[in-house]
Amino acid sequence: DALPIYLVLAELRYLEAIARPLGSKGRLSAEQAALILVPLRTALRSAPALEVYSRIVEVWDHCEARPSDRDIQAFAEGVSLYPRDVGLSYSSALVCAKNGYASQAAKLIANGLAFATNQGDRGKFEQLESALAVPKLPRDE
Repeated sequence: DALPIYLVLAELRYLEAIARPLGSKGRLSAEQAALILVPLRTALRSAPALEVYSRIVEVWDHCEARPSDRDIQAFAEGVSLYPRDVGLSYSSALVCAKNGYASQAAKLIANGLAFATNQGDRGKFEQLESALAVPKLPRDE
């Protein structure tokens, strides 16, 4: 299984980039993000894993560039495969909202609220929903 190799390569590239970000205001440049994302995307093709999806979201959260539609689709895929991981739902929703993907953010927020079991998590999602004026989607309560 090659998954660990790709994760290690991505992790090494991520740590190097975070230590010396080339983007503005201490953020990763698009080029640095691309170098990290290549092994992560390869890993997803062989074995979709929570840690891969989480790292993709984290890379985009620290990057000055806007994620591509392909990466936003990966966020949604990760949340659909791991719906109970409210941390992944929240960070994915936050990155979508920050980058102008309002409808995707709304879906991710709705998912997070559906699976958030404690008031603290629910509060974070509700705050994000209202702070960013993301349109609310109907949800089961």
